[in-house]
Amino acid sequence: MIRLVVGRLSAGVIAAQRPLKVVAYHHSVAPVKRLLLEATTFVDWALIWPNIQNGAMRLYHEVYGGNFFFGKAVMITDHATTKREIACPAHRGERFMGVDIVSSDPNVFATNTGILNQNPPIRAATRAYLDEHVFTPDVMALSLDDVQALAAPILAEWRQDDRMATMLAIRATVTRVFLRILTGVTISADESDACTRSYVRGFTEASLFHGYAPWMLGLLGTHERLRKQTYTPLERHGMDLMAVDVTMFAAMFSVGTLVLRCVEDTRRFGIRYRDLDQAQRRALVFESIRLFPTVTTVHRRLTEPEDVQVSGRTVHLEVGDEIAYPFVCANRDPSVFADPDAMDLGRSEESRDEILSWSKAPHACPAKDLSVHVTMAMLDVLSERFELSALRIVNPQF
Repeated sequence: MIRLVVGRLSAGVIAAQRPLKVVAYHHSVAPVKRLLLEATTFVDWALIWPNIQNGAMRLYHEVYGGNFFFGKAVMITDHATTKREIACPAHRGERFMGVDIVSSDPNVFATNTGILNQNPPIRAATRAYLDEHVFTPDVMALSLDDVQALAAPILAEWRQDDRMATMLAIRATVTRVFLRILTGVTISADESDACTRSYVRGFTEASLFHGYAPWMLGLLGTHERLRKQTYTPLERHGMDLMAVDVTMFAAMFSVGTLVLRCVEDTRRFGIRYRDLDQAQRRALVFESIRLFPTVTTVHRRLTEPEDVQVSGRTVHLEVGDEIAYPFVCANRDPSVFADPDAMDLGRSEESRDEILSWSKAPHACPAKDLSVHVTMAMLDVLSERFELSALRIVNPQF
């Protein structure tokens, strides 16, 4: 009931500020456009917090009836356009969902810093390094059975943990599993807890303050703490720091969030995980990330003017303007996914290939298959001890 009330109030705010967004994009005086976008962007950013990222995207989509304005970007929501355009090489900006938050903070995401986003040669070199040293051919060839075997001691220890079914224990276990697979090093549960706890705290602080009150990060010592309590302890093991960066991203966002999301979805849709065969369990992972992508958007900066449609009006975008693609909207396009809001474990493999949550082509997540395998391995172990649909795991999100 509270979520419904918050959503309706938020929808009213979105509708009320929509005319200002329209004026901004149709105004010929650049300072006026910038002023209007700065003011409305802060409101958009504030609405992320009570509605969660994907929830906010769906609200805006509903209010606008299709493509919409969010932050300093125009959001494209149909599947066909999204699939075509996210696969193209693009000049990337430093924002996320059109707002200035943690995504471009190099102290948090080494693989997503501004210089990488803005310079395709550097981005390509980084991707080549990841392919050679982190996501090696051996790693990419791992099957579910391989992952379960590699992670068996870690998962067995996690199963005995009294805090097994908690947000931190799940994310910390993802940290251990990914480091084991990507670096061959097995860290202790206590060290993983400490590093993951520090990263979760630092990520939360950076999300709150990086874009709009960066001085708070200095007062809180966020960046220093991340280095001392997350990265430095792992570096002492001789690990590749890019592997560490990818791992912390996996624990915070991709796999850590996906495991928690799947657990919540078994309850939401009344699914008994133990009754599912392996194919259905895999389908659950794909449907969960389709319905609630762990990474909300990708974006591009225009190098040529473009026209897009928003609420039935043509919006002329200039060079330097931003277009973003909210996966939660494209993944629920009824022209591609029948009954798009349903958790359908019987969707075809071809249909799963249309899920855009891992992006496409040169921007595709290299850890897609590995993420699915690790998620399934963890859900299998968690279900040995608990009926997943009965769990309520506290998982603060924004």
